[in-house]
Amino acid sequence: MYNFSLFINYKKVTNQLFKMQFLKSLKNFSRDNSGVTGLETAIILIAFVVVAAVFAFTVMTTGLFSTEKAKTTSQAALTEASSSFILKGSVTATCAAGAGPLGCKKDLAPVGVADEYVESITFTIALAIGAEQQRIDDESVFAIHYFDENNDFRTSGDVPRQGIVTAVAITEVITGSIPGVLEGGDSATVTVSLNLNTGKGGGAKPIDDVIHLGAGQKFRIEIISPKGGTLVVERTLPKNLTRNMNLQ
Repeated sequence: MYNFSLFINYKKVTNQLFKMQFLKSLKNFSRDNSGVTGLETAIILIAFVVVAAVFAFTVMTTGLFSTEKAKTTSQAALTEASSSFILKGSVTATCAAGAGPLGCKKDLAPVGVADEYVESITFTIALAIGAEQQRIDDESVFAIHYFDENNDFRTSGDVPRQGIVTAVAITEVITGSIPGVLEGGDSATVTVSLNLNTGKGGGAKPIDDVIHLGAGQKFRIEIISPKGGTLVVERTLPKNLTRNMNLQ
């Protein structure tokens, strides 16, 4: 015969052990935060990635903007510093006909000094590579600076007040699609007419006085355009003047 009391007691003990084991497991589960910690770590990592991506985008955008701005500034500065014009061919000087087949006219200075003088300087200009087209049908848009050992004269191209420079004429030689505008492939001659003596002698030269450009002298002509840098023409005259001189 079976001992039912022993079986019942065994079942009670087994149920009690199962309950204890279940409660222990439940207690351990409530204390185990490994899953929660992993989820928090993932959230923090994602936040770091998002912040780093936003920061990198901001830095890249700022860098690209700064680079583009620096490029634009550099190009503007280069354009402003570079002359819009270049010289083409030679620079020539002429004087009025004087005695003999090649002789130049002499300037009868107020103090009795008579010597030969240069009447005009002529040269050809064209647009520099990459330069913007320039209007040349109105000389007044240009500024002219003439300098030699005796004269320092500044004026606009239409020469409202005469000094050593009496006139500036710009004539288009090769005309492009727009007459009066110097474009790529066009060229124009510039003739600067010079004055005779208005006074010569000892002592300081009056502010409006002119001493003509004579033999062996060095001169400098600057043409300052509205856009771009300055074209400089600088030459030295020969010791003996002739009616037409090629100044190398």
